[in-house]
Amino acid sequence: MKLLKIWTPAKINAPLKILFKRDDGFHELETQMLLIALFDRLELSQYHRLCFECSVRFEEDPEENLVMRAVRLFEQELGQAVRLKIKLHKQIPHQSGLGGGSGNAAGTLIALNRWHGYPLSPELLLQLAQKLGADVPFFLSRFPCRVRGIGERLEVLHDVPAFPLVVIKPHFAISTQNAYQNCSPDNNPCPFPAPCNLQALQQCLVNDFEKTLLRDYPQLKEICQFLKKVGTAGALVSGSGSAVFGVFESYQRRDTAIKILPRQKFGLLFSTQTLTYHHYWRRIGQKHER
Repeated sequence: MKLLKIWTPAKINAPLKILFKRDDGFHELETQMLLIALFDRLELSQYHRLCFECSVRFEEDPEENLVMRAVRLFEQELGQAVRLKIKLHKQIPHQSGLGGGSGNAAGTLIALNRWHGYPLSPELLLQLAQKLGADVPFFLSRFPCRVRGIGERLEVLHDVPAFPLVVIKPHFAISTQNAYQNCSPDNNPCPFPAPCNLQALQQCLVNDFEKTLLRDYPQLKEICQFLKKVGTAGALVSGSGSAVFGVFESYQRRDTAIKILPRQKFGLLFSTQTLTYHHYWRRIGQKHER
């Protein structure tokens, strides 16, 4: 194998309940995660040593990037050094609540395991994913999931259709760590339905982060209100922000709405959809960024 390309998707949360802060410092969550057709691309190729390149520059040490952290865990489990050039081509915005970094980490584990002939079992890959972050195990599943705990308890949601979406990433980013520090837990889990149709998904458009995010970042509220004006069936901040998604009852309504959304005012706009399943070796369902 000389070159391996995979596409790692983003996600949205609907709903997202923050129940309480645990004794270990993490927050107990109850959420449903849906994959969406917005992708980063990873390329692995033969090389004489490990080399990691990224299309965008981060301030962090490259070793702290989730791709490199996934590589190091894989090396430890494999018992040998990885000698590959790994290129990460970013499209999913950073610090947007869309899970781009977590998807990159899961994709790296999947790709490394394939490159090396599947030496690690799915169960072992899941254990490595749990060490990398709360959202990483979900991206290994490839399906919509109900997620509990700190991301380790997954239940696949069946019969979830594809929903047309518009995703708006404002000009500002929100640190996940800061969002958790300022959040208001609500120790009141609710029996949210599986999003098997639009009406059920509308009932799931709840995000406990919004209690403080809409107050601290007024533009998020403005974006949600504008999305509703242009015909969305509902709008919600994704994860800890700063991206907002609007769900539409038809692709025609979505396409009409995105033509009149003020691109320069709000930031990046993506015309996309949720995914019923993701095959990491190909990209489906994504329209161009506007």
